[in-house]
Amino acid sequence: MQLHVIIRKIVIGLAEMILTFVSLLIPLDDRLVVFANAQSSHLNTNNEVLWNYFHHVISASENEVPSYKLYKLVKRTMENERLEKTKRSEMITPSSFKGIFVLSRAKYVFITHGSADLFWKWPTRKKSRVIINLWHGIPVKAMGVEYLFQKHRNDPRAFKKAKNKYLRETGRYDYFIVSSRLERYVFSAVFNIPIEKIRIMGMPRNDLFAQKHLIDQKWFEMAKFFKKQYRYVILYAPTFRDWKVYRSAEDLLQEVPGYSLEKLEIVLNKLDAAFIVRGHINTELHDGKMKNLTTELEFNQSKWRCKDKRAHRIISLPSTMYPHVQPLLKYVDLLITDFSSVFFDYALLNRPMIALVPDEQEYERHRGFTFPLEQVFPGPIVQTF
Repeated sequence: MQLHVIIRKIVIGLAEMILTFVSLLIPLDDRLVVFANAQSSHLNTNNEVLWNYFHHVISASENEVPSYKLYKLVKRTMENERLEKTKRSEMITPSSFKGIFVLSRAKYVFITHGSADLFWKWPTRKKSRVIINLWHGIPVKAMGVEYLFQKHRNDPRAFKKAKNKYLRETGRYDYFIVSSRLERYVFSAVFNIPIEKIRIMGMPRNDLFAQKHLIDQKWFEMAKFFKKQYRYVILYAPTFRDWKVYRSAEDLLQEVPGYSLEKLEIVLNKLDAAFIVRGHINTELHDGKMKNLTTELEFNQSKWRCKDKRAHRIISLPSTMYPHVQPLLKYVDLLITDFSSVFFDYALLNRPMIALVPDEQEYERHRGFTFPLEQVFPGPIVQTF
């Protein structure tokens, strides 16, 4: 391990100890709410939608609803630092004095993954603080203790250590949000959360299919752009692989038997269709070998347009450019995915979808499944192009 990494861990550890002690002395503000995603420069869609819902209800209530103070805790970037310093800013970063102060006083904290959303662990240690995990999808892949068992199946000691560490974190959640009774029992088992703490409320992000005002309208404008340009819009949205690093969109498709760019172009031209590639946030997707075929987009005067006037059909749309997939799903005609939970969301629109899974056996060996894909996927499951 490199020296600077060791020093960083020591500094963060000491800061955690000090902030844990200080936060115990600071009283909580019952009207202070933090929506957190310190792993990214923007909120996860579930948090973003709920944030906007709170603002909508509070502004429309005419003082009938208590005036909560809402904050977004996001990753430190130059732009977010600039916004944080503006007057009456509702954006905070985890390492700023303002961010630490707000987080130490917040009564309610909404997350969508785990304590990494807060950057720090100390905010979860105050028992009077309410931690609500909205989560980020219905699990097809193995989760929680089930995944840790698969990962450390040949090392019982490593499994026990990882499990104990993980359950200490999930034990700090006051509420956990799911979409069904079956999912409630699954998460109770794999996260060791008491069943009474798990509430069936659905994914807030899917409210966008009916209530567009709950998110910035520019994301719908971008999705409409594709629909105006092409007769059909096809979205390829695979999940990540823990054991692989993809450097280009081509890498994901190259493993599919029978695939070639030439074949894909022929199909797209025949259908007058766009093929949008959107990788998981944990997968590094770049234009790579598809660079010359990829449409570049820019946002200008509330309109999205192609930088290149030629109508390219293969479009790379990473989460860094387009963080919220629900507005895009609303205008997609066909979804091609694999073990990603995105197909549960898309199923609400009652449109066709295909599971492209050339590595299903490999995925099961490395990651494992909560549900067998054959039992839950509402469309054809194929292994070849």
